[in-house]
Amino acid sequence: MERAWVIGRIARAQGGVVTREQALRAGYSRHEIDNLLTARRWRRLARATYAVVPSAPDLLERRRRIRAAVLSLGPDAHVVLATAAELQGMPAFRGRARSISHCPVVLPSRLVSRTPPWSCTSSNILSRR
Repeated sequence: MERAWVIGRIARAQGGVVTREQALRAGYSRHEIDNLLTARRWRRLARATYAVVPSAPDLLERRRRIRAAVLSLGPDAHVVLATAAELQGMPAFRGRARSISHCPVVLPSRLVSRTPPWSCTSSNILSRR
């Protein structure tokens, strides 16, 4: 299987986002990933998490950044409450993207003591602390 095809399938399932680990497992080297970022073919969204497809309209870009934040925290992290409903495209939450000012993420108990190096806000989805 061609690695670009594998990454494309993963990205489609995750809103256009892949992790560094997924890219490495698909057959990309660390150097190749860094070159894709330097050439701006991929775009870094969060720690070791990349957009591998072009930018999307605002609402889809917000969803992409939320997915990247969750993926950067590992396989046991997930969104909850209004953010989860928004990611699922529930009608009551479409168009409310600007008014939702938080991005609750549930971490597995082994990570609870670790404070993530970012926060979600309405003005800048992922901002460094």
